[in-house]
Amino acid sequence: MGKFLLCIIVLLVSTSLYAKPYTGTFTTQTIRLLWMGCYQGTMSVDSRNPTFNGALCDCIVNKTREKYTAQEVEKYQGATMQRKYTEIANQCRGELLFQAPRKEDMT
Repeated sequence: MGKFLLCIIVLLVSTSLYAKPYTGTFTTQTIRLLWMGCYQGTMSVDSRNPTFNGALCDCIVNKTREKYTAQEVEKYQGATMQRKYTEIANQCRGELLFQAPRKEDMT
């Protein structure tokens, strides 16, 4: 019984160390609206790669949820939040491009 309890504690601690810390202040509807707005914006700029645009918006919404509360996003709306989204988008693009398979790897 003692070893089992120790294993459970180790699993819980290790899981919490690797979990993404979301602020928990966004409603499902707000998350959905953020993602839809992002996706529509990216598709209007470049509609040739909807899969990449979707992954980019996933990343942007997740990083937004990690860094800000819903109240901060509402407070900083406009030009201030747009600058913050641009920074997040650039970071996400870099991460996604780093993860993307190269064309020569796909042949």
